[in-house]
Amino acid sequence: MKIYIATHKDFVSEVPEIYEPILVGSDINQSSSPIKKDNIGDNISSKNPYYCELTALYWMWKNETADIQGLVHYRRFFSGIDVRGSLFGLLTKSEILHYLENHDVILIRPYQFKERSVGEQYKAFHLDKDLQAMKQLINTRCPDYSAAFDQVMQGNKLIRYNMFVARKPLVQDYCSWLFPLLFELEESIDPASYDAYQKRVFGFLAERLFTVWLMKNKPKTKYLPVRNIGRRGRSYSLRLWLAAVLRRIAA
Repeated sequence: MKIYIATHKDFVSEVPEIYEPILVGSDINQSSSPIKKDNIGDNISSKNPYYCELTALYWMWKNETADIQGLVHYRRFFSGIDVRGSLFGLLTKSEILHYLENHDVILIRPYQFKERSVGEQYKAFHLDKDLQAMKQLINTRCPDYSAAFDQVMQGNKLIRYNMFVARKPLVQDYCSWLFPLLFELEESIDPASYDAYQKRVFGFLAERLFTVWLMKNKPKTKYLPVRNIGRRGRSYSLRLWLAAVLRRIAA
């Protein structure tokens, strides 16, 4: 089991051994700590300004051999209930094994937009032409996903952050679908001309495409809250832990 922590800077927090930080954009970003880098082996590290944490996902797809794999962020984790870890409330190995006995993938709870659909939200905050180009690409390259794409864009629920834990075959299946689409779209748009925020276009699109892939393939899913570390106090963590205990009892 290996859960990678995508980070663009030093990561010094103590974490259980199943977690390992990986420096994304290692061709550009620097770390003074000896952590794994995403520019070794088969990689797309140089694309990090445009792909965000997806450079870590690509590295996992091409280089990681663990039977169970996952991706989290340096400040966003899945909430667990084991209080023994140094990061209070972090999802543990035993919890992951428990959940994957009866589920295919662990995800964060879907975010629900209140006033916009997923497609309208993208148009409001990003460049709609890129989303429309992806829609056309899906219609051409994998038309069996067209209905799921439209359903997600017209709905108001989104799986954010490109975070998951799953067994290797599911990761391989998803990445084998995702990255060819992104690489082909990259040939028709020029994100180098975008501002720093919109440059992250392929990371933004992947959040929507992950939701589309899940809609189409319907894996059995265990949803968990996000655990933000370094942002709130211990009282908040305690409330989060108590809620997780109640969920586990009810499971």
